[in-house]
Amino acid sequence: FSVALNGAAVSTVLAYSSPAFTALLAWRLLGEKLDRARAGVIALSFIGCIFVAGAHDPQVWRLNPLGIITGILSGVAFAAYSLMGKSASNRGLNSWTALCYTFGFAALFLLGYNIVSGQSGDLFWLKDSAEGWGLLFLLAIGPTLGGYGLYTLSLNYLPAAAANLIASLEPSFTAV
Repeated sequence: FSVALNGAAVSTVLAYSSPAFTALLAWRLLGEKLDRARAGVIALSFIGCIFVAGAHDPQVWRLNPLGIITGILSGVAFAAYSLMGKSASNRGLNSWTALCYTFGFAALFLLGYNIVSGQSGDLFWLKDSAEGWGLLFLLAIGPTLGGYGLYTLSLNYLPAAAANLIASLEPSFTAV
């Protein structure tokens, strides 16, 4: 929704506000350290994201309150995911089990949303395309489960704010 309302550049910047939300919430809720150095690194990361995404051009910033709220909520949602993953790690839960439950509940929620909104007819738009289903399966297993799984696993070893800050390198790696 954020990309549709804001465009890709602004949506990327708003989603990658997540390290700031994670640092603040982890400081307040989990007792993680928040000092000037960490705040400075988060600010530099955010500024870098603005340049990498091309959001330094004032033309891309349309005044769309619903879009801005949606974009900020996506950053807050990823911060919440990070904090819940860290909390699960602190309780000794297996990272892959936590990921299974997270994705399972998200899948059920999205299925319910699609059914209620009348979009359930689009669920099988690939029909009998073995190549399409195979590619979808590979994308689900590799970048999605692999990426989120390794991120969740990293929360066993890193503070939530540090893990989220490292994840904010994604736009830079994508640009390269």
